[in-house]
Amino acid sequence: MYTVNVRFNIVQAFSVEDGKIVAVGTDSEIYKKYKAKETVDAKGQAVYPGFIDAHAHFLGYVQSLFILCFHQVRSHKRHDDMGSQSMLFRKRGWKY
Repeated sequence: MYTVNVRFNIVQAFSVEDGKIVAVGTDSEIYKKYKAKETVDAKGQAVYPGFIDAHAHFLGYVQSLFILCFHQVRSHKRHDDMGSQSMLFRKRGWKY
């Protein structure tokens, strides 16, 4: 299992109580300390705990970093100056 602790340790086994991981370690460490009603053998496959679908739109987020907002710009000169540095920037909010 790939942990999500500060070192992102990889462990052999873990114990779950009330839906929460309470211990990680080797098979022998976990079996010695905990008695399970049920066990699952992942047969050496990767286990990643805690996945939650954050439903992020990464492309849209990254594109938004390259948008210059002109809502507060009051002159044509300032508008032109802000966008002249790079053609990679998109302009929006120009009302004048």
